[in-house]
Amino acid sequence: METTEPGKSPASSSATQGPSKLRVAWFAATRTLERLSATLNPLAVGLMDELVEVTLVCPRDFDPATLPSPPIDMISNGKLSWSMFASRAAGKLAPQMTSRHVQLLHALDASVVRVTRRIAHLVRVPFVVSSFGLKDGRRLGGLGDKAAAVLPASELLRRKLLGARVVESEKIHLVRPGLHQVSEARCFGDPDRSVAIVVAGRMDRFRPFEAVLRSFAEVRQRGHDCTLFLIGNGRAQKRLRAISEQMDLRSDVTFVDYQHPSQMSEILKAADIFISPLRPRSIDVTSLLAMGAGVCVLVTGTGAWDFLIDGSTAMFFR
Repeated sequence: METTEPGKSPASSSATQGPSKLRVAWFAATRTLERLSATLNPLAVGLMDELVEVTLVCPRDFDPATLPSPPIDMISNGKLSWSMFASRAAGKLAPQMTSRHVQLLHALDASVVRVTRRIAHLVRVPFVVSSFGLKDGRRLGGLGDKAAAVLPASELLRRKLLGARVVESEKIHLVRPGLHQVSEARCFGDPDRSVAIVVAGRMDRFRPFEAVLRSFAEVRQRGHDCTLFLIGNGRAQKRLRAISEQMDLRSDVTFVDYQHPSQMSEILKAADIFISPLRPRSIDVTSLLAMGAGVCVLVTGTGAWDFLIDGSTAMFFR
């Protein structure tokens, strides 16, 4: 039986409560969360302003300190991206979605779509999927009627998903990644300081990083005051260190191990030039972070990302 305060109708009582919140669960693998943390932080805060409550379902090895809690509520689980664990994880997580009254599931990338779709089926709610990879059309396959939307991060990805027919065309919506940008760029701001050049990427391929080292050696020979920081790990790192010694760049080149995107954000704020020598297969968050920090960005091409525009947001090189 419905009751109200004296003098108030049920309709006026409901109006005073304001609009109801939407409860959403994000699903992601650890690698995805590390890569996207800089874009997920402002998104979580913005969703809170829009009365959207977010629960993050993530593997136990993810460090929750990289995302704001609150506003994000977190559930730790085992593997989410391996298909062999999808049914087991779904059976364990479905009751938690029901108890939290979750109304929408969101797979933050294609690697966790299997478990997300399974849980959506069990709790009878729709789900959406974000797309950041060129091969997602093949990985996603046909998503079925429960898929409310697929959210590609660039126009090229949108076209590929349309071609793969993962869902009806009207359910594919372009949503580019966003992050906080500095209020004032500091690159080249101090003429008495050496120009800091930051290069980042997985050092599994020798040639692209060797090209950067040889170009830097030529710049130094011309008398320019600059230092180079090579950030990353990989099987080519040992050879790169050796060639740096051969070119007598020991005092000007610093090798730094892989840095979490949250640390890269701070590093780039102190840089003048950022170079990405590899064409990324997935979203190039580091270049986006460099743009947000107001740093000059040099890349080998667009990859799949239309926020890289030659002569406007970045400079391309072969």
